[in-house]
Amino acid sequence: MLRNPDGKYAQNYSNRSCFSNILYCAECGHPIVRRRMSSQKNGEKYLFTAWHCRTKTHPQKYKEDCKARYVWESALESEFMTLLSDLKAGKAELLQDAQQVIDEHDLSPTEKERQLSLEAQIKQINEQIQKLTEQSNSSLANIYEASINHLYYEQELLQAEYDELDERRQTSKDMERHLETLLSYLNSFEERESFEEEQEQEQEEPAFQEEIFRQVVQKGTINKDLKVTIEFKCGITRSFIANRKK
Repeated sequence: MLRNPDGKYAQNYSNRSCFSNILYCAECGHPIVRRRMSSQKNGEKYLFTAWHCRTKTHPQKYKEDCKARYVWESALESEFMTLLSDLKAGKAELLQDAQQVIDEHDLSPTEKERQLSLEAQIKQINEQIQKLTEQSNSSLANIYEASINHLYYEQELLQAEYDELDERRQTSKDMERHLETLLSYLNSFEERESFEEEQEQEQEEPAFQEEIFRQVVQKGTINKDLKVTIEFKCGITRSFIANRKK
């Protein structure tokens, strides 16, 4: 699970990368930030882009003994596209897992009946409040005021329960919508690959598609062994190792 309560560690500067404020360190909970780094190959210096825990990037500012390692951006992109291909190949398992999560968030038949009952009770209380308010100018104003205050209190309790149920119902609906979005992208992969097979073209590694990542990924973590755990907006969770292909 992400250790980022209430967005406590979210970066407050603008960054257009799709990984920003989405990926967090699984070791300490801080954001994973983008770095421009250098290395050498055959005696020649070269630059590359990586993502690293913020505490390792600014050790003087963040006094934490984090064991995180940096991960190549190209490895993140490549392995994410491979993950999408795996999801496409295992679509039946994807649907089963997603539906299970959606059902867990959705309301049970009893809870749906309870929500309807709450809605009716809240409506009835509103009508009572309106009626008492119209009569509150009489000589019994103090009595009416006490009754109105009691109804407001009762209304707040019922409304809080209703809102909690409705939030769960809406979360389930949102997950269903995001599942449809993910399936739509996976289907587009199938159409493109079918076209390539017909043309007898050599299958190349698919280019990273930032828009897909933005649309389907909720959040993710990277641990010290470069294991990336992705939580999709449709509720499923998948992992991969972001090792660079040399």
